[in-house]
Amino acid sequence: MIIGIVVAALIAIAIVVSLPGRNGGGADSGQPSGAPVTAAAGESGTPSPTAGLGLPATDGPLEFVVGGIDCSKTQLGDGILALRARGKFCLARVTVRNTGDTSLALDNTAELLWDDHGDRHEANFLARFKLDENLWDSIDPGETKRGTLVFDVPRDAEPRELELHEGAQSAGARIPVR
Repeated sequence: MIIGIVVAALIAIAIVVSLPGRNGGGADSGQPSGAPVTAAAGESGTPSPTAGLGLPATDGPLEFVVGGIDCSKTQLGDGILALRARGKFCLARVTVRNTGDTSLALDNTAELLWDDHGDRHEANFLARFKLDENLWDSIDPGETKRGTLVFDVPRDAEPRELELHEGAQSAGARIPVR
C-alpha cells in the first residue's frame, strides 16, 4: 500500500510539472502581445542604461553580467520527472554581485526575457530545482553568485533582451542578448 501511495505521488508530481501554465514562464504573463520592450519605471525611477553580453548592468545594489544565452533545449532533466518546455527553453548564464549592505534574493517573477514578438516571459520557477544552483538563494553583501535563468518561449520566438531586477518594484537593468 505504501509503495502504491509513493508511485501515485510521483505520477501526480510529474503531471503537475508538465502542465502548461504551471511553471512560472511563458507568453501569457499579463502583457499584451506587441508590448514595447522597455522596463516599467518602479520606485527606483527609470531603467538603467542598456548594457550588453559580458558587460555589467546594475539595478539598485545588484550588478548583473550575462555571459550568454542558449535556446536549444526543450526539456531539463530526464525521465518522467523531466521539465518540458511548451516551446523551447532559453537558458541565460548570469553572474550577480551584491554591492549593497543588505542581503537580497532574486524573484523569478521579476526576472524577464523579452522576445522578438514583443512578449515577455518570467524566469521559470521549477527550473531552479532541475539545475540545482544557488542563484536563487539569498545574496549577501559583497557576495557573487553564478547560475542560470531559464525562460520558456515559443519555438518561433527569438530572445531580444533580458530585464533583470533587484526586486519586483525596481526599475530593472536591460541587457540585449541578440
